[in-house]
Amino acid sequence: MNLDRQDPKAEVKRANYFYQSLQKLDITPSSGYLQEPRDRAHIRYHLFPSENSSVCSILFHGTGNDGLFAWESIILGLIRSGRSVFSFDLSGHGQNSSTCLRSDDFLRSADFLGQELPRLLPEVQSFEAIGYSLGAKLALHTVLQKRLNWTKLVVMALPDHIEISPRFVLHELLSGISLAFWQQLVRYGWRATLPSFGSFRRKSFPIRIEPSMEISYPKMVAQLLQQEPALEAGKNLEIPTLLIYGKNDWMAPLSYGQQLAQHWPHSTLAEIKGANHFLLPLLPTTEAKLGQWL
Repeated sequence: MNLDRQDPKAEVKRANYFYQSLQKLDITPSSGYLQEPRDRAHIRYHLFPSENSSVCSILFHGTGNDGLFAWESIILGLIRSGRSVFSFDLSGHGQNSSTCLRSDDFLRSADFLGQELPRLLPEVQSFEAIGYSLGAKLALHTVLQKRLNWTKLVVMALPDHIEISPRFVLHELLSGISLAFWQQLVRYGWRATLPSFGSFRRKSFPIRIEPSMEISYPKMVAQLLQQEPALEAGKNLEIPTLLIYGKNDWMAPLSYGQQLAQHWPHSTLAEIKGANHFLLPLLPTTEAKLGQWL
């Protein structure tokens, strides 16, 4: 399973903990490619099937990441709860994908799920969407399209807008003093742990934006967040929704999560102490809240 062509040593380190943990759970993971017809490109996916499971959790990763970055502990927890798990590279993301990020069709980039998941997991009867940051935006839109039997939605650190400042970057870099950061590093290696921003990370986490868009990646993401504003779109949700926000998150502040909880029906807000934007999916508290609610 070649998940990281640029750093095989880091992938071996991940395999020593993550895949051995999967083996103990009697899980045989698989990965492959799905075609993106609009882009004539391929999408890398990872499937973790749990025997006799009728529920599948679908992971929508965050800004600048890929289908596995920072999800490992959460994947293991979901499998232990008896779920199958499916993750994939968002448009324009992932070293092993070849899609392009385009502002006019980003919200349609998960349309393939409605056709492909019943084929890959014919025994599954219901689906849960778990989205983080930019992925939470896509998860919300995808659930509202109702192309699958969606039963639950988890929105983690969905921002209202993006503002990158030196102060924000410094605040995120302070993640290095967190115990959860070092536990992730020891278990999965640097590639699955270090924040995925900055040019020094782009060999492992490339971003492909349409050539006609002469715009920076943060500005592109800011544009995407303004499409179908989440505050209004979420009012149409008909399924239970968990909102997970970090108390120290400057990009997706807790106050915005509180605002969404006030306006979205069937929603519950979980506040994670000590979590900034980057740390949120890594913290054991986040995994525990997610598992309890599911």
